[in-house]
Amino acid sequence: MMGSTDKIHLGAGYLRHKVYLKAFYIDVYPVTFDQYDKFIQATGGRKPKDNHWGRGKRPVCDINWNEANAYCRWAGKRLPTEAEWEKATRGGADTVYFWGDTPVGASEYVWSSSNSGSMTHPVGEKKPNPFGLFDILGNVWEWCSDWWRAYPNAQKKNPVGLEPAAYSKILRGGSWSNKLLTPADRLAIDPDTHSIFQGQESYNFGCRCAEDAP
Repeated sequence: MMGSTDKIHLGAGYLRHKVYLKAFYIDVYPVTFDQYDKFIQATGGRKPKDNHWGRGKRPVCDINWNEANAYCRWAGKRLPTEAEWEKATRGGADTVYFWGDTPVGASEYVWSSSNSGSMTHPVGEKKPNPFGLFDILGNVWEWCSDWWRAYPNAQKKNPVGLEPAAYSKILRGGSWSNKLLTPADRLAIDPDTHSIFQGQESYNFGCRCAEDAP
C-alpha cells in the first residue's frame, strides 16, 4: 500500500492506493562521495561540493536529478521508481514509520534536524530498516526516476512515472536539515536544481541506485 491516510498527507498527491511491483534490487546505502568521486574521475563531470563536512563515506549531497541519473547509469544501475523506493523504505511494515506509528525511537534509525548537528553523517551509522537498508530516511533526500504527478485513485502495476505531468522530479526520505519524515512524504523539484531553495545551496540532495532482478 502506497501513500498515506495521515491527515497531514490527505489530498490527491498522497492518496493511499495499492501498487504491484516486479522484483527489484536496491542499494543498501545511499551513494557516497567515495563512489561518486570515482564517477567524476572517469567522466569528467561536475564535482559536487561537500560544504567542508568531508567526503569519503558521507552521502553525496550536492547533485541534481540529471547527475544522479547519470551516476546510476554509469554504475550499471538506475534510479528507483517512487513506488520501489516507498516499498523498500517501508520494509514490509504497514505502520506510519517502519519502526511503528509514532516518532519514538526515530533517532536510532534517522539523521534529521533534531540530531544531525546540521550536517550529513557517514552512511551506516544508524540502524537499518527491516529490509537491511541504511539511511533510507534522513541524511539526504533521494532522487527517484518519476516525474511528479498526483497518485491515482486505483491500483497500479509497476508504475514507472515516465510521462511528465509537470516539470518536477520526485525526492523522497528527507535529510539532515528536515524534521522527521515518513515513507509517504514527497518533494517535487526541478531536475536541474541542486537545492530546495532557488539560487541557494542546501547540500541535501543525493540518491540510491536500484536495478531489475533477473
